[in-house]
Amino acid sequence: MPHTVEATLLLMIPLGAVLAFCIWALWGFSTELLAGGRQRVRRNSNATQVMIYAPPQPVLRFSRSHDKEAA
Repeated sequence: MPHTVEATLLLMIPLGAVLAFCIWALWGFSTELLAGGRQRVRRNSNATQVMIYAPPQPVLRFSRSHDKEAA
């Protein structure tokens, strides 16, 4: 005698997983709200600074007119 599984039961598995994740996320968020909100993460004062330099001279741009098009 083969054992069959109802299709509605199989559809409940992903829905139950989504429901469990939502409950877990809201539970964690509510504990943060009760604790007084998120704590600000302070930056490390020894962090490496990234310097962005401008090019030393303007980049040359070539302009073409219609009478000087490439072959």
